[in-house]
Amino acid sequence: IANTPSPTAATSSATTAPTAKPTLPPGAKAYRDPKGTFAIAFPKGYEYKETGSGIRFFSADKGLKGFVDFTKTDKVLNLEELEGALREYLDRTLKNVKWQNSTIESEGRLRVDWTGESQEGEKLDAVSYIQTSSNTIYIMSLYGVNQPFDKYRQDAEAIVGSYKVGQDSGSL
Repeated sequence: IANTPSPTAATSSATTAPTAKPTLPPGAKAYRDPKGTFAIAFPKGYEYKETGSGIRFFSADKGLKGFVDFTKTDKVLNLEELEGALREYLDRTLKNVKWQNSTIESEGRLRVDWTGESQEGEKLDAVSYIQTSSNTIYIMSLYGVNQPFDKYRQDAEAIVGSYKVGQDSGSL
């Protein structure tokens, strides 16, 4: 899986991984799931909505959108199974998904770069992260909407760097 290119020829501008622990700018807004399953923070101007199984978020200009979703599982999944679950989830909810690269990160999470189209026809240039903690699967995706993901790289790095799951979620 690590650094495995997808068989598609599509390219994403989300080719370099966000840095590990960027500092959130003044005015950042933190969110902690009421059940304590995850925590995340957003730069000034971002909004979010709870979904019942996570949150959806977007920049002030709605050019960068994303979500965190989680679900309980009784099965222990290896990285290949996690990647398969992510691909199945996105193929089911989006159109024309083209997979780029998969990379295993040091925190035990898997990063997958992809492009696709929303059900509303928006062009998406994206990166997703999937991981498990205890008996929960977590998916976080960030995507440029009708523009390159890299336009929002600094914001994405701050969001990804703030993201904590499971027992670590209390340390935001």
